[in-house]
Parts: sequence; C-alpha cells; structure tokens
Amino acid sequence: MLQTPSDTAPESFFSKEAQIAEERVVVARLAAVDSVALSDYDAFNTYNIVVDDQRIYVSDSRQGKFLAIAKGDHESYRFIGHGLGEGPGELTSFSGFDVSDQHIVVANKPYRIARYTVSGSFVGETSTDQRVTRLKATEDDGVLIFSAMSDDHLFTLMDVDGAVIRKIGKVTDALETTEPSRMLRYTGFVEYDKGYIYYAGYSESLIKKYARDGTLLFSVSTIDNHPGELNYVETVGETQAIIGYADTALYASLDIVVYGSYCLVQPASDDDGVTLRYLDVYDADTGRYIESYSVSKPPLGYTVDDDHLYMLQSDTHPETGERGIYVKVYDNVLRYRQVG
Repeated sequence: MLQTPSDTAPESFFSKEAQIAEERVVVARLAAVDSVALSDYDAFNTYNIVVDDQRIYVSDSRQGKFLAIAKGDHESYRFIGHGLGEGPGELTSFSGFDVSDQHIVVANKPYRIARYTVSGSFVGETSTDQRVTRLKATEDDGVLIFSAMSDDHLFTLMDVDGAVIRKIGKVTDALETTEPSRMLRYTGFVEYDKGYIYYAGYSESLIKKYARDGTLLFSVSTIDNHPGELNYVETVGETQAIIGYADTALYASLDIVVYGSYCLVQPASDDDGVTLRYLDVYDADTGRYIESYSVSKPPLGYTVDDDHLYMLQSDTHPETGERGIYVKVYDNVLRYRQVG
C-alpha cells in the first residue's frame, strides 16, 4: 500500500515503495503528425520546450533568446530576449525556463530569475539565496525552484516578488551533506501542476509528489528500480575527495511532465547503458506505473497540451541532409485515456 500523509513519513528523501515491471507494457508507437525544423529559424542550441495556448517556446542558448512559434502558423514567430550578455534583459544561462499566463520565467545565472512578457518585453530580475537548478511557473505568477546544491531543502516556492513562501523536500541524509555528492544523488527533474510538485530522479529510480503545503503524497520507484548504490564512486586523496558517477551507473529518468491524471516520465537507460526510446505513463495520484509508448528517437525535451505532445528530437533535414533539432508534434495519447 502506498504511503499517504497519514502514514509514517519516510525518514530519508530516498525512501520509496518499490514497483518493478518485468517488462514495459508498450501499447503503441507514436507517429509524428507535424515537424518543425528549428534550423529554419537559425535556432540550433535548443534543449528546453514549453507551450501555452497559442505558441511553442524553445530556448536558444547560442543566441541568448527564446523562439516563440505560433501553433497554427509556423511562419508566424518571434524571438524574445536581448541576447547573451550581462545587461538588462540579456541572459547568460538556460538552466530552465517556463511560461505562465503572463510571463516567461528563466533561471539566469545561478542565483537570479529573469522575467519577460509573452509578447517579448523584459520585466526584470529577482535574486534567490540558492543556486537554481530548474524552475517552474506556478499560479499567481510565482515560481517553483529546484536546487540540488545550496540549501537544506530541494524545492522552494516563491511569489512574483521573489519572497519565499515555503521550502519543501528536506535533504535528510547525513551522508549527502557535501555539495558534490548532493548534486549527483539529488539531481532530477521537476513539474508543477495545479498546486502539486512532482519530482523524478536522474540517478535515483524515484518519483515523488508533494502538495503545495509540503505534504508528501507518494514516493515510489520507477519500474526499472535501478540500485542507487552502484551509481557513485568516491576517490579520496590527501587533500580532497572526488565524487562522480561510476562506470556501473544506471540512470533513471530524463524528464517528467504531468497531464491530467497522468505523469509522463522519460526513462534514461537500460542495463547496457543505452538510452531507452520510451515514454512511461504513471498515475499522477498514486505513482503507479500504467503503460508505455515507444518513440523513434529519444526526446531532448518534451511537453504536452490538450491536443498534442511536443518533443525536441534530432533528425535529418529533408532538403539539406544535415542533422538538426526539430519540434516533432504527436497526438496527445493521454487525452484519449483521460476522456475514456
């Protein structure tokens, strides 16, 4: 039985209920219904994708800008941002970005969050007291910050002015007190949906869900449930210890997205270290595995709306033959499951 808020809370952040599937239940292979070559927009370094009701947004770290493409007319687009640099509206990093009803929020530099309107105007920046690894927009134009390094909690909810509302996900293991080991073991991916925080571990086979008030709603393993103790190696010298991923490391998840009653998790690797070409579906209320969908190429990033799945995938340009990154558009298979 899954733990609920009334049960004993896990003593360790990594405590979880195991669930192991002998094999994935692959119900279908996804086929793209549309494709957008980002090289046609001179956008090349793109690894993040977000959508709202009208547009597809991808980050271009080479230009220090965001590309916003109209969903119904791919020839209608604009770039948002002032480019690379240190000045107002200029960006130096893309560790994460998201889009709310009003703004684009982006982690700019380790301890700063920049805001732009969705029409492209620079709003300003706020500072944080922890190093931002990833971030998500929340209701009321706030943000959820995920930091695997510089605080005793992993998740921080902030309002639009940068004031801290609440910290969630306490770093519990005394073993994990140094920044290098914390960065490795706690690193993962986050999603925020309708007042809930979701987390999928990168090197730990772990999926968690919290309520906005900090209540832990579930902590379960991914279906691969790789043993985490094989993932890390520490070399101790006379003056320092070097901590890294071991050759035996088995990585768990590469992203998590929530749609309605479902979590869509991209698994990372199998026992041979090969990146898996699947998207796994879990129940967003319990964390239970449901089914999987296969994809032709592992996505570099993905997101979803009521009609489609959008994936960043590497492919060959049909005219030039050059490799590039594409936005591949698929039918939202979870929509049919939602209404069914």
